[in-house]
Amino acid sequence: MPERTIAPSEAPVTEPVLDLDHLRGFTEGDLQLEGELSTLFLATAEMYLQQMQEALTGGRPWISSVHALKGASANLGARRLSALALLAERSEPDGARLEALQDAVQEVRALFAERLHG
Repeated sequence: MPERTIAPSEAPVTEPVLDLDHLRGFTEGDLQLEGELSTLFLATAEMYLQQMQEALTGGRPWISSVHALKGASANLGARRLSALALLAERSEPDGARLEALQDAVQEVRALFAERLHG
């Protein structure tokens, strides 16, 4: 998948959507395990995004949700999402950042759908 640049105010993020070498090392090439991990990750990521939306709407900090999203993304090898979450972790809640994170989660979802379902 070609790299795309998302440019938050501090710096562009040009990381790949998913580090496939990292993922293969983690799953030892087991596609069933990869499918299970992707399902769990995507459900968890959606929960974190919802919490971040609630924080943004309520004028509250989103540090714990964005930190958790950053860590989960890094563990799976979702490098672009993890980099965007790091930038968001260092800033106040912002609609544009949340939208970039949502887009990055959708990129991960699409990549897994392509890998696992052709």
